[in-house]
Amino acid sequence: MEPRTTWRVHDRAMGRILHPTQGKFSRAYHVPTASILSRRLGAKPMPSVRFLTAAMSSTEQSPSPPLPNRSAEVRRDAIFDRWVLISPARARRPSDFKSHSPASSSSSASGNPNPKPSCAFCAGREGECAPEIFRVPPSSSADWKIRVIENLYPALRRDAEPPDPSDGLAAAGTGRCAVTGFGFHDVVIETPDHSVHLPDLSPEEVGEVLLAYKQRIFQLARLGSIKYVQVYN
Repeated sequence: MEPRTTWRVHDRAMGRILHPTQGKFSRAYHVPTASILSRRLGAKPMPSVRFLTAAMSSTEQSPSPPLPNRSAEVRRDAIFDRWVLISPARARRPSDFKSHSPASSSSSASGNPNPKPSCAFCAGREGECAPEIFRVPPSSSADWKIRVIENLYPALRRDAEPPDPSDGLAAAGTGRCAVTGFGFHDVVIETPDHSVHLPDLSPEEVGEVLLAYKQRIFQLARLGSIKYVQVYN
């Protein structure tokens, strides 16, 4: 996997990646997933959602048990002398290419003009997502415009122990090839309307989305273990 700092597009899904301050490997890495293929192969679009990875997408989000003894790692490629992110949890995401189920009553009653029954990011299905970090406007009302939530299938683990800043340099000189994959990987749901994409939003609505990015980036930037933040589709 090549390190990149470009946007990764999964239709309405964008992500961000934050990486720890760990010397040479403190870089943001693009993680190829099936979500990229969904756009290339003509799968039905996701709602307007973007991802935050600190160091989206699926047709549904339901908790899966963690893979035993297989946590995220940042590993050194000894041949090319570069660091890459290995995240087994990403393979557990629901497929973008599953068959579509009939419309459910909860989706129809949610007020979303174009709900997708299998999409947990649509309005009215908030309980199916990972824990919410914040929403816009900041209230418990169902009439939200933007939601920032945790990722059920994160590329990096927020509950992992941050590696020591010297680990990256030490690994290169002692034969060690991996350090803990510590970081954050969040999801930004830009609109509750499944059929609306970022270019469809008004300038004011786009501004609100950008302010949500800014708010979350500032929250993560206050953590001493975080050095880089990347926003990607």
